[in-house]
This record gives sequence, C-alpha cells and structure tokens, in this order.
Amino acid sequence: MNQNLIHQKGCIFCEAKFNKILLSTENFIIALDDFPLTEGHLLIFSKEHHGCGGELPKKNLIDLIDLKNKVSSLLQQIYGKVSFYEHGRAGHCVSFGPDEIMCHHFHLHALPISCDISITLDTEFQRCDIPSYQTIDDFFYKFGEYLFFENSQNKGAFYPVVNKIQSHLLRTMIAESLKAPERADWEHFDDKIFISTALEQAQTKIKFT
Repeated sequence: MNQNLIHQKGCIFCEAKFNKILLSTENFIIALDDFPLTEGHLLIFSKEHHGCGGELPKKNLIDLIDLKNKVSSLLQQIYGKVSFYEHGRAGHCVSFGPDEIMCHHFHLHALPISCDISITLDTEFQRCDIPSYQTIDDFFYKFGEYLFFENSQNKGAFYPVVNKIQSHLLRTMIAESLKAPERADWEHFDDKIFISTALEQAQTKIKFT
C-alpha cells in the first residue's frame, strides 16, 4: 500500500494535505485528485462535513453549481470534454472501523473524459434523469443514497441505491472503460510515474482566475 494513504481514524479530507489546491472559496475547495484516473481529474469538496451533495445546505448548493459550471467550462476549454460523478453516500469511503479511512465530506469528481458508463449503470440500477445537479437534494430526500453520473453531453442521471454496493464502484467502472483497471483501487494504485506526470501536466494547464 502507498504509505501516504495510511490514515488511522479521523477524516481524510480534514487531515489529508491536498497539495494541488486550485481554488478555495468560503465553502468548497477545488483540487487535483491526488490519485487521478486521468490527467485533469479534479475534486470539488466541501470544507464542512456533509455526506453528499444531497445533504448540502441550499445556499451551499447554489454556490456549488457556480463552481461546477466553472470547472466544466475550464476542462472543456482545455481538454474538449468533461464528465462528473459522485457517490451520494452509496459506495463512498465512510467507515467506522478503527483502522479504516473515514470520509464525511461531499466530493464531486470531474474528469475530462467522454466514455459513458450510463449504459452499464442503467442495467444495474433504476435510472432517474435529473434536469440539473441543483435538484440533487430533491432526489436525495425522495430516494436516499445514490450514485450520480453526468456524461460529456451534460446528461445527468441519479441512481437510487438500496443495497450495499462495492466501495468506489463508479471509479472502478470508469477505470475499466478507460482500459486502465489498475487505477480503480486508489488505495493501492502506486504508479508514481503516471501519477506525477498527470498531476504536473494538469497543474500547468488548469488555472482558475
């Protein structure tokens, strides 16, 4: 295991040091994912503890939409495409084990990819087309835990999750669609050359003004 990933108790977002922070606002941080699926893999995460986008206060959700639009515009400008995904509590990294990673922060992933995992998700979960991420709280309070995926055509879908699913299911699906399944398990993905190159390239290209 990558030694940098060993966290004993505590909150990974509160305690981890994101060295690649690109933008910090009152309620959110945009940073490069330290273990990118591909160059340009970004995270938007809350500074306070909120389990998912559906739990964000309305004011914060409005602020988030503005940041999401900025991320979308910038990644499309640089890479020509962008997709988003979120584990809405379902399959994310909350654990109450004494030696396991805990995460109580909403975090939305943005990737410059065009692969669409919706077809696979549609076969395994009930699909609810979502008109805008701004309505994610309405779907959450109606259905509970969820998976969210928005493809590069800006079509978002909310998938209610009733039963326990594997951790980081969406990351695994995307890694497989990218023909890079070894990147699915970020806790053990240790290709230092790929990681450092992807982070350095992204950091030179992605600038928020």
